[in-house]
Amino acid sequence: MQVQVSLKMEIAATASLSEMEQQIQQAGQQAMREALKQAVRQWEDQHPVCPHCGAQAHRLEGTTRRVIATLFGRVTVQRRRFRCQQCGRSFCPAKSLFVELQGGTVTAPLQDAALLAGCSWPYQAASATLKRLSGAQISAEEIRLLTNRQGQQQAAQQQAEAERACASAGQEPEAVETAEQPMLVGLDGGWVCSREQKGGMEGKVAVVSSHVADLPMPSRSATFSWSERGVKRAAKPRHRLVKRCYVATFG
Repeated sequence: MQVQVSLKMEIAATASLSEMEQQIQQAGQQAMREALKQAVRQWEDQHPVCPHCGAQAHRLEGTTRRVIATLFGRVTVQRRRFRCQQCGRSFCPAKSLFVELQGGTVTAPLQDAALLAGCSWPYQAASATLKRLSGAQISAEEIRLLTNRQGQQQAAQQQAEAERACASAGQEPEAVETAEQPMLVGLDGGWVCSREQKGGMEGKVAVVSSHVADLPMPSRSATFSWSERGVKRAAKPRHRLVKRCYVATFG
């Protein structure tokens, strides 16, 4: 299919750049609406087969008015209605073209734009912004219904995913979590004598350990001792560095 739309407009010689842009945008939107009408008409010409019997012989019986809300404004399409010459039943070829509207008037691209605008601004501001930017005519109530319906669908989807995750987690055996041993680094340094340097040199020693083992707690005597008077405090746990290495630098 080839759709051709001519665009002719008059711009005043004293018009500013902003005025030119606005007039060209409005003319472009009008041209896009006209192009959609022609595209629907040509699509009907490319699908002349009767959906009931498959015959191509038919006669025109009239038109049916259909309004579509698009990104570039509302488009009034005159759908043609035919009568099949073989089975005698009437059909409208463009009916299958408008199935994706699901009985509504708002196209999918306009729904996406309305959802983004409705999530970003109040509904009245979203409606006015879409009309100013692209020429789309969609009311604040329609934007509210679209956003609420999309929100309900997302909530139901997240609920289903959460239920599946909980069900799978209950069936899987609990994995034994093994805690990773922390890596400990200890540093110390000081001045040592040196034959090469009169004032000595600084030495640094580092101990790096990747495994710590717990030492047994010290045993307490049950007998009383005067040397251990006072409140007995609980012994602190002791550890020993099992896997360790040393690094030393002098300079």
